[in-house]
Amino acid sequence: MTGAKEAIIKLAELYELHIITARPIEIAQGTHEMLSRHFAGLFTEVHFCSSDGGKNYHRPKPLVCKEIGAILHIEDHPETAKSCAQQGIPT
Repeated sequence: MTGAKEAIIKLAELYELHIITARPIEIAQGTHEMLSRHFAGLFTEVHFCSSDGGKNYHRPKPLVCKEIGAILHIEDHPETAKSCAQQGIPT
């Protein structure tokens, strides 16, 4: 997406950035490789929330947000955004 890298760079100057993803843990290596290519050194950690090829959540995103002390969660899936917001996580 145009401007994404520049926006992430600016955010990383001010905040510790984490990725919380529904991608299955089975594709973690490829995900890390893609992030290294496009966003090297900008994210503190990647948290994978699903397994079984993405069919099952083993950790809900709101739980991960609470574990890492997230002050804001940016989410592209409406139901997950609603779930985070309902649990008191600004989304």
